[in-house]
Amino acid sequence: TGRARRAAVSSFGISGTNAHIILEEPSVEAPQEAPSTVLPVVPWVVSGHSVEALHAQIEQLTDAAEDLPRLDVGVSLASRAALRHRAVSLGAGFEWDTNDPRVDRLAVIFPGQGSQRAGAGRELYETFPVFAEQVDHVCDELDRLLGFEFGLRDVMFGTRPGLDQTGYAQASLFVLGVA
Repeated sequence: TGRARRAAVSSFGISGTNAHIILEEPSVEAPQEAPSTVLPVVPWVVSGHSVEALHAQIEQLTDAAEDLPRLDVGVSLASRAALRHRAVSLGAGFEWDTNDPRVDRLAVIFPGQGSQRAGAGRELYETFPVFAEQVDHVCDELDRLLGFEFGLRDVMFGTRPGLDQTGYAQASLFVLGVA
């Protein structure tokens, strides 16, 4: 018919997470050569069953690094098993960050609405000063911008009501994700 075929899918999740997509048939034009891009950072991730095995892999990679294409190695390493002891190198200098228990760890949280709970994040807040500092900073800024009746931190930690209201729920989930 001369028109591209299209299909649309919408999914409305019970938890409040909605997903929508429109797919379109690709054009028949001749493919253009992809522009050459140089990625500024290509992570190399390694893992091992023991700290010794992890350090042995790091040593092997570091010794061979100059002869290896960083992007190809990064893709290959990313497809390997994620074992208990892990490390990542983000730059050409091959400095490795490991999950050594003596080193602070990174947690990334992306909660969606429906997962909010009074007190969520309180233990992290009380245990990790960096997390608490970020919670305080973001809560103070959101309180200033949004003009909530109660302080967001108080609602998040359950000392004030309101977490069942979308404004507080979304804001508190954002704070957890950012902090």
